[in-house]
Amino acid sequence: MRLASLACLVLLFACNGGGTPDGDTDVDVAADTDVAAEFDVLDPSKCTTDVAFDGKGFDPAYALPHGDDRLVAQLFPLFAILENDRTSLQAMDDDDRLIQSAASVRGRLTGVSSCAGDQGCIHDAVLLSDSEITFARERLIALFGGQNTALIDDHLKPSGAFMRWAGDANPDLIGAAWDDEVSRAKELVQGFVLNRDPSQQTAMFAEVAAALPSGSPIWAPMAHLATAGLRHDGRDEAVRYEPIVEGENAAAIARIPTLHWDKWRFAAIVIPGQGPDDAETALNPISAQRADVAVARWRAGLAPFLMPSGGHVHPDRTVYAEAIEMKRYLMEAYDVPEDAILVDPYARHTTTNIRDTTRMLMHYGMPVDAPVLVTSDQIQSAYMATILAPRCQSELGYIPWRAITALTIHDSCLRSSPDVLFMDSSDELDP
Repeated sequence: MRLASLACLVLLFACNGGGTPDGDTDVDVAADTDVAAEFDVLDPSKCTTDVAFDGKGFDPAYALPHGDDRLVAQLFPLFAILENDRTSLQAMDDDDRLIQSAASVRGRLTGVSSCAGDQGCIHDAVLLSDSEITFARERLIALFGGQNTALIDDHLKPSGAFMRWAGDANPDLIGAAWDDEVSRAKELVQGFVLNRDPSQQTAMFAEVAAALPSGSPIWAPMAHLATAGLRHDGRDEAVRYEPIVEGENAAAIARIPTLHWDKWRFAAIVIPGQGPDDAETALNPISAQRADVAVARWRAGLAPFLMPSGGHVHPDRTVYAEAIEMKRYLMEAYDVPEDAILVDPYARHTTTNIRDTTRMLMHYGMPVDAPVLVTSDQIQSAYMATILAPRCQSELGYIPWRAITALTIHDSCLRSSPDVLFMDSSDELDP
């Protein structure tokens, strides 16, 4: 692997005529009408594609509804929409069979104490049975997959969260989304609730039962138990910075409507993070070095935003998020204003550095065909140019770009794929 990486570096270096200078400049940050010649190689025209961006109804103005439990919205967007959209709730409330089944499931959770610690009994009480799952699937398809297309047209497709199935027939889209979320909720309850000691289980059962509104749908007890289990285990990373549009990214988002995108070469400069090896180090020096390279490009006016990416990854359960620490470094070491930094404090791998940042930019209103510059060290840049695509296909189920081109030993240009919009609960820490 090391020899392959070194060979890639040599190839990239030769093709680009040498490395790109990393030194700071005194150029005012503005659109790139007068970028220094040293950055001519960072040319987005080298990163082209004939593959059109097909968002299948995606609308960046759409906001996914959520209740008090934001983890439900992140992990189970179908459940969140159905629980918080009044029109959908009314349709389910008018279905007597669905209402009766939901009441039975809620009653089992409320009465779980009668199991007296019998784990088999508890299992049957808090998890939906196969027959209940099949029944609810059929009822949801009947309610929302036929002539009444409001759920799909007004929510599922505009959200982008169901992109994997957005091109399917309406019944298939609803069925696939249901199968995905109900199976994942069941897995999370088994992994984060039913493996706890009895006292912890009892506390979570009581907490969720008390918080569920009367009339909650059939899946709600299991879905909210899943998120309660994650929170009790301290695994709330997926929503730790939410609502991020009102917090860490608020200042930069406020700038977006003022930008003339055609005046910038790139929509943003993404900086993938590298986690420290110990719990006491806030910022890995490698992340700082990547930021050093990226800030020179930002100062030259190549993009309006720097976009550090990386969550609470290394070591496991660290209190430091790579993106947040890089943001702090950029502001303190280089006086980069907060409104020029968008952070992605969720990504846990190089695959999701790409997925999460481009997904965010789409939701924030970036033109979907705008190129993005990914700036890193030589090793990671070579890795992106050679090995990352098959890893993305294996782990994400798709390649998160329509085009990617290595421009220098530090920089890659990419044009994102609409597939990145899909919200994937298979990673409960970063769906």
